[in-house]
Amino acid sequence: MQEIRPDISEEKSEKQNDYPAGDNSEAGAVKPVSESDKINSIRDALNKIAQKEEEEEILDRITENVKYVKDRKDNREKYELEERMEVNLAVRRRRKRKKASARKVHRKRKKKYSGGVIPRKGDNFSEILRKSVFWLSACVFICCLIWLGTELYNRYETNQKYEDIVSQYKSSLSENNKNEGKTESDNEIKADEEIPTEDTTYKMLPGAENLLELSPDVVGYITIPDTEINYPVMQNKDDDEGEEYFLQHDFYGNSSHLGSIFLDFRCNFDNVGSDGYLKVPTSDNLIVYGHNMKDGSMFGGLRKYREIDGYYEKHPLIEVNSNYKKYTFKIYGYFIADATDTTDTRFEYWNYIDFQNEEDFYKYVNEIKRRTLRLTDVDVKYGDRLLTLSTCSSAVNNGRLVVCARMLREGEDPYDGVYGSKPNPNIKWPTIHKDSSKYDPDADFVPYG
Repeated sequence: MQEIRPDISEEKSEKQNDYPAGDNSEAGAVKPVSESDKINSIRDALNKIAQKEEEEEILDRITENVKYVKDRKDNREKYELEERMEVNLAVRRRRKRKKASARKVHRKRKKKYSGGVIPRKGDNFSEILRKSVFWLSACVFICCLIWLGTELYNRYETNQKYEDIVSQYKSSLSENNKNEGKTESDNEIKADEEIPTEDTTYKMLPGAENLLELSPDVVGYITIPDTEINYPVMQNKDDDEGEEYFLQHDFYGNSSHLGSIFLDFRCNFDNVGSDGYLKVPTSDNLIVYGHNMKDGSMFGGLRKYREIDGYYEKHPLIEVNSNYKKYTFKIYGYFIADATDTTDTRFEYWNYIDFQNEEDFYKYVNEIKRRTLRLTDVDVKYGDRLLTLSTCSSAVNNGRLVVCARMLREGEDPYDGVYGSKPNPNIKWPTIHKDSSKYDPDADFVPYG
């Protein structure tokens, strides 16, 4: 910047002119300059300098542009290359921006479709917890679906197996009946047939032969006509109480939570030796167990006796075959028990297999009559062979639904005493049941015997 030097001669003349003509002041004296005049003088000098610098700057730009044009003309290839590079760089930048925008849109879509449940870096604790709960719930749901699918498949497969077994068993019996000129009903205990005793000789039924070829643990076959209950009866003599083998195994011995219909390991049911005679007497009370399946399979159909009015009158008979003989039993009562009852209502029906005497027999059947949900006119006498079907019940915790029947006697009408049954007005419920307090032990009671 040029040094600011005001024109002194001009300043002096201005100062001299400041004195008016005819002034009597001392000749040659200088009048003082005001502060505003100094500022104005400096400002004017600065404006002149700025104007001059601007002119020089414009001149330099013009010179540079002229040089650039001349250089561009002389070096056209160089500048064309630079322009192409700039264009390519611009294209790359636009592509990069597009990719970034596309990634952003993809992330938004991904977040939208994933519901914000995929763990990401930077998630806070609440987000981590929420997403963890979601995935845990999803895993549980998937596992439940897998379990349900497996369950349904296993049930379907088991039902198919039992349908094949039933078909083979019945076809063998039908073929045998045709050869002997009998109908299937001719094999029930009738008036002209003698109830087996220890001296009776036994011959294996054709259907049982087929079943024993498939499983050596078969001891019989149970059917309640016109119901879902139509199964072979299994038995494992090596069972321990509470650890029954066929509670968790099917007919073929494969592990299955549906289990099988099985006879109590302490019971003897037409246990015949190679000579055709009983090795041991058949038990007085045959106790048969089965799961209460919701789909009605196994012993699930037994709950209909409790739930459906008139069901008993339509299904009072139970057909049970050993491997050697056919028997028909008639239901005389059914009740609810608590398997873990420790009070005075405890009833260990599962321990009544062989009766020591008449008193022991009537003690058992009369206890059933006090507890039965429905009173029938079917009589029970000492010496009758009994059948007890036991399955689970939701009526009470650890509940059991127990259906009790006795064998038809010679010449007896199968339906005698069945019709006209009525609800028991004074049921002896287990203590845990909500209606147990309604039981009156002093009410009128007509016992068997």
